[in-house]
Amino acid sequence: MTNLSGDPFIKFHAFARKFGTVEPKPDVFQIFFEFLRLILFFVFYLSNNIDDENCPQTIEYKYALASVPDGFEMIETDSSTMDVYTLYRNKQTEQEITFHQIVKSYYNPHVNTEHYQMEEITINGKTGLYVYSCDEGYLNLSSALILDNEDYILEIVADFNKSEMLKLANFNKA
Repeated sequence: MTNLSGDPFIKFHAFARKFGTVEPKPDVFQIFFEFLRLILFFVFYLSNNIDDENCPQTIEYKYALASVPDGFEMIETDSSTMDVYTLYRNKQTEQEITFHQIVKSYYNPHVNTEHYQMEEITINGKTGLYVYSCDEGYLNLSSALILDNEDYILEIVADFNKSEMLKLANFNKA
């Protein structure tokens, strides 16, 4: 009988040997466990460490991007008691920037992890997550910044690189 206790790497190899499958290369496991670590960070850290008791339970004041790049115009905005959504578009390049302000108790993180990587960031002393495409052949090259500013969750999504995204991460109360 095969012993499946202990290390998950050993468990998988024991399972693979028992059922005659080809053993994967160790670098596949390293990639898998790094991916798993990032997912666990996102799910447990951001969703469980958001203090939603000492913050507004509805949108009491709105935030806006302090500045947008030249050529972008606000073309749509929608708000409710739980969130505010704003869309900016550059008509010449057809690039878009979305800005989303969400009440923490209403926030439900959904991040596409296929073709994307995640990186913990700190902006103005606040912890957040930078999510970016890691596959240049993938059609959707957008990136996202997700920040907890102590009152709300603020999200920016655009097809910009990291330095351009960080420039957008200045917010003003509207």
